[in-house]
Amino acid sequence: MAVPAGPTISVTDIVNEFGGTAPHSISEYYRGGGLVPNVPANSAIPTSGQISLSNFYNAQNAVFVTATGGSISYSGDYKIHTFTGPGTFTVTQVGNGPSNPAGGPSNIDYLVVAGGGGAGSSIGGGGGAGGQRTSFPSPGCNAGSFPISTTTYPITVGAGGSGGSCSNGTNGNPSFILTLLNCFFVIR
Repeated sequence: MAVPAGPTISVTDIVNEFGGTAPHSISEYYRGGGLVPNVPANSAIPTSGQISLSNFYNAQNAVFVTATGGSISYSGDYKIHTFTGPGTFTVTQVGNGPSNPAGGPSNIDYLVVAGGGGAGSSIGGGGGAGGQRTSFPSPGCNAGSFPISTTTYPITVGAGGSGGSCSNGTNGNPSFILTLLNCFFVIR
């Protein structure tokens, strides 16, 4: 929810949105402090100095991406959706974090792994690894987070190539989410 747009709000409205421990002081509600996140909806709230109740019109606490799909695990504050087969990644709520200066769609990080190539003949060698694409920065790569919105994204996870008994194995198959090769999401 959000603090009402005014014209009259109270410290109770602010406490209901951001929490805090009584007795309350308006100075504990500076933007970027321990209670009020530095998100676009809170841009009128100062980070220090003079503060007034009118700075809180339409202010809101942090909203995080909510999504379903795949096998879900956690690493600290990150929620990880792993797909090992076809499925859907359904975003039911977008966030309002600093990565969204205009509000609206949030960004996700991704790791894409295509199916590996099949092994060659019995005297040959092992199969090849599947190619990958990621939003995580690495030297020489232009990576970036993928903007999402509240919708359902179909997931295709490419199968590995088949092996050859007296010949080369076949290529693996690509993995997709829209135009991105994909099978692994980390939500910020």
